[in-house]
Amino acid sequence: MNEAAEFMCCGRRVLLVVQDMPLHEDVILEGSRLSSLEIADLNDARACLRHFTKDYPQTTLCASVEEAVDILTSQLRLQLEDRPSSPFSLRSNRLRKRSSVILSQMKRKPDRFLQRSCSSSSIIEYDDGGSSDDDSVPNDTTTVKKVYLGGNITNTNWRATQAIPRLQAAGLPYYSPLGDFHYIPTAHGREERKMDKHMKIKAGLVLMVIPNTCRSIAAMIDTIALVCSGRAVILVVEPMTEGMIVEDGSAVYGREFKDLMRARLYLEETAARHDICTFDSVADAIDAIVSKASSSAAHARNL
Repeated sequence: MNEAAEFMCCGRRVLLVVQDMPLHEDVILEGSRLSSLEIADLNDARACLRHFTKDYPQTTLCASVEEAVDILTSQLRLQLEDRPSSPFSLRSNRLRKRSSVILSQMKRKPDRFLQRSCSSSSIIEYDDGGSSDDDSVPNDTTTVKKVYLGGNITNTNWRATQAIPRLQAAGLPYYSPLGDFHYIPTAHGREERKMDKHMKIKAGLVLMVIPNTCRSIAAMIDTIALVCSGRAVILVVEPMTEGMIVEDGSAVYGREFKDLMRARLYLEETAARHDICTFDSVADAIDAIVSKASSSAAHARNL
């Protein structure tokens, strides 16, 4: 799934077939039975991948392998008939880290623009702009760039304990997502996803955290989409050890641990290819953000 997301977001032509795993049947992978919770996580990631296809016209979402083969055969036939194909291009790597460019432009924001609720899952940035029920991006009354605190919400507390206190002390604005990576077709879930998507688009910098307490399969796909789309991203991948307890209370061993490690390594390799700063702890990433923003502000005052 990570590889498919990278191909899509880099402008490659992709015929994508995404098949959900059955929730009420035994799924055997490499000799072991997948738990219902692991299957649910994997299906959430598949929903995330399907969702991204709407933003990439070079990607065709197919209902089956047979449909994908039919489309491919048709396209090859057209090429043999010397019909011109639609142009596409691959995004080249940036010569300078996009995150460094954004941080050099960041300004301190007055304290009145920031507020903190009592739970890490509902910490938000205060904005005087009115809300909207349509799909348009809400009006932003300030030009100050925000740090989007991305990644899983369930079974994490790094926003409340590390990121937000440091960002508030430094006067840097932030936004923490309202919903997790669960594509449940409810009105409340759709509203949360819509707001989070809008704020992610508006953010100047996206801090993506892949914690060692979550599988983060969908979050890794989201991160690859951001990285390959040229966004300013700072990535944290916390080291995971076999036997770690994840969000559903189960310990990760054997085949599942190897799969998660493989996905994390692919993400880190993708980030390196796109010149993205990667850290193994939230504290180090926040230190880098605050330090860069502070030095940029000091430089601006001396001009």
